[in-house]
Amino acid sequence: MKKFIIKILKIFLLLTLILLTAALVFVVVNKIGGQWWVGLCILVGLLGLWLGIVFLKKIWLRRREQHFVNQVIEQDEFYLKALGNKEKKSSKELQGRWKEAIDTLK
Repeated sequence: MKKFIIKILKIFLLLTLILLTAALVFVVVNKIGGQWWVGLCILVGLLGLWLGIVFLKKIWLRRREQHFVNQVIEQDEFYLKALGNKEKKSSKELQGRWKEAIDTLK
């Protein structure tokens, strides 16, 4: 129940910020003597800016995740190079069984 209330409050806050921003833009445009469509263009520009920031954030997070995966792979390869022949064989066997288990789960 608490999560539901918090979600409703977040939505309410977001809607309030959007309406407040729209009102502020139209008040400023009217004070400087502009047309109503100028305010609309400013709002569309702000929306585009916000969407661009969200898009860039997703790209940044995806690149960070890929960098982490590459680090794990490098550590695993380094570990495999440090093992002896018998240990490498058992490690490869374990990896094969692991991949089979993952494929079964899929």
